[in-house]
Amino acid sequence: MPDDPGALLWRAANDWQRAAHAALSPLKLTYAQGLLLTALADRTLANGATIQVELARLVRADAMMTSQILRILERRRLVARATVANDARARHVRLTAEGESVAARARAVLGEAIDAFFAPLGPQRGAFAAALGQLIGVRVRLRVPSATAATGHDRASRGGNAESR
Repeated sequence: MPDDPGALLWRAANDWQRAAHAALSPLKLTYAQGLLLTALADRTLANGATIQVELARLVRADAMMTSQILRILERRRLVARATVANDARARHVRLTAEGESVAARARAVLGEAIDAFFAPLGPQRGAFAAALGQLIGVRVRLRVPSATAATGHDRASRGGNAESR
């Protein structure tokens, strides 16, 4: 069914996964690893120390999957984890210096991939992001493009920043 929204979303999501994978493969990161690294970088800037389960909630990922991915990133020395003093099951997680560098590069290549993938939407990109956010219960703040948006150099013009409701 060519006009079935579910099938179209599935196809678009698969195409996006391939584009994200291609962008992150030079960094030897999966898309999930890249998302967790960049989310951890954002969370650290905003709040300092982060607990693993908070990171999982932030990206709306399964706590066990998040733990497994962070374990892989820890083996690569991109993150460091430490047990929380009063809870042996909880883990503080932070980026290492190498992790900060890789997270910054991941953010840059994902930004370029996002721009390229969503370019066909043109000025409808923000509305598209808002509609997707509505489907998954996330409020998307649409940003007003700056004067540099026309040249493609303004990262704030990407069409929105997701926030949990």
